[in-house]
Amino acid sequence: MVNLVVEDGTGLDNANSYVSVDDFRQFALENGIDVESEDDEQLAIYLIRSTNFIDSLEYRFVGTRLSVTQSLAFPRAKVCNRSHLYDMRSLKKAICFAVEVLVSGESLVPTKLNKDDFVKSEQLDVLKVQYSEEYFKNVSTYDILNNYPMIANNMRAYLKQGNFNPTVGR
Repeated sequence: MVNLVVEDGTGLDNANSYVSVDDFRQFALENGIDVESEDDEQLAIYLIRSTNFIDSLEYRFVGTRLSVTQSLAFPRAKVCNRSHLYDMRSLKKAICFAVEVLVSGESLVPTKLNKDDFVKSEQLDVLKVQYSEEYFKNVSTYDILNNYPMIANNMRAYLKQGNFNPTVGR
């Protein structure tokens, strides 16, 4: 059985999710997401996978980890007048929307890139293909999140804008 340990806002060293199964089931009920056929074990796995997906974006988050021993990226410190980050409500919504993606059978990790997304022009006679500049760049955080607008909208406040990272330290 999966041992789901929910972060309580103190920076637990063994947490593996930001949302409990019960909280997700309530979210699903309130948002018309059908999870009746999903057992708690599977939802716990989805919650952990969704948390891992969100935490993989940590290099883009404002502030720093509250504690060096915490297992997850949140809670954050040094966020400069962003008190709304401490309650993590939007983060928890993002996790729940990510679980919805998994419940629907989709993956959160893009594994296929469509050439049509990157081909700037094609020519048939004397074969010529011109790729856009984006073809040779890594997929950015925003590109990944653009596939999931509800996750992106809820994570926006936690992400650095450009290369600017507003922090305040003592």
